[in-house]
Amino acid sequence: RSIEFEYRAPLLCKEIRSFSPDIACLEEVDYENYDRFKSFFDETEYSSVYAQKSRSKEGECIFYKKRFELVESIPFRHLEENGVDIANQVSLVAVLKYCANGEDYYIIVSAVHFRAAVFHRSTRKRQAGQLATLLVELKKKYLDIVGGKENKIAIVICGDFNDLPGSSVVNQLLLKKPLQLKSAFEGIRYTLFDYVHTLFNLVAIPFKIVLDYVLYTDNLIVTKKVEEPRDEVVGD
Repeated sequence: RSIEFEYRAPLLCKEIRSFSPDIACLEEVDYENYDRFKSFFDETEYSSVYAQKSRSKEGECIFYKKRFELVESIPFRHLEENGVDIANQVSLVAVLKYCANGEDYYIIVSAVHFRAAVFHRSTRKRQAGQLATLLVELKKKYLDIVGGKENKIAIVICGDFNDLPGSSVVNQLLLKKPLQLKSAFEGIRYTLFDYVHTLFNLVAIPFKIVLDYVLYTDNLIVTKKVEEPRDEVVGD
């Protein structure tokens, strides 16, 4: 029951709304359920954008409070070097603007989902590199608009990287100097054995692992992290 949309969706949205987020990124949202998710957010307070995969019903979406202005939205398809969409993965990038003390600030928000499975690490690394290149271009574009003032451009990346902290996939973004990103989950421990079991869905032991990330620039501050749910409240 716990994996059924009708049961999960209201609980997920109740949890998200409890934090009254300015911005919320959701991955693997079926297009047919996108309107349902919109109905869970107050439409007088939130707007949203959505990007669907080429060959499946699911995609990524970003909800944001209407005090932000959507400057541009980019559904970014992770194509092969020959331009073919083999992996069927899409990331969604939204550039949001807000005004404070009479000055404009920009937040470049990315909802991402890289390809899963151990043997697709090279694909994930390429996808992360593609996203990094796009974000560098966008940062340069908006830095020009604000006269080169770094404090007026923030970047947030949320999503499923399907890879470990310290991996070449994650480092494609974390070590990209023009982006100057940090991870909200620094210091969380894992084991390779957990990782292999997780990716092949053969979990036979208790495990804790990071595959999803929130990356952000230094001009943003982490004020709170969501506590892990207790075992007795996970699933049915």
